[in-house]
Amino acid sequence: MSNICAGIGRGQLKVLDERIKQKTQIYERYQKAFAAVSAIHMQPYLENTLPNHWLSSILLSDDCQVTPMQMIEALEKENIEARPIWNPMHLQPVFKEYDFVSAREERQHS
Repeated sequence: MSNICAGIGRGQLKVLDERIKQKTQIYERYQKAFAAVSAIHMQPYLENTLPNHWLSSILLSDDCQVTPMQMIEALEKENIEARPIWNPMHLQPVFKEYDFVSAREERQHS
């Protein structure tokens, strides 16, 4: 790590708790807003963990009546930035033979 990157990181550590608090509030706002929509699920996390919510993501159920792009466009009209994200690591071809841990089941093998 360069001195510049270390300095930036050190500076960010001073505001880390406040950033996590803000990100958690954003996550909770979305969770509340989408609670009544059964086809939308917020990114899960395990009970005995303390997530930092650096990214708030949602999953659309297979039976959802809107596409991800329709959702993104609707959010954009409300001045809410949204975009598709990457496939989870356990779905990447290079990792297809490896075990992974899921919030739904303790251990799975793809």
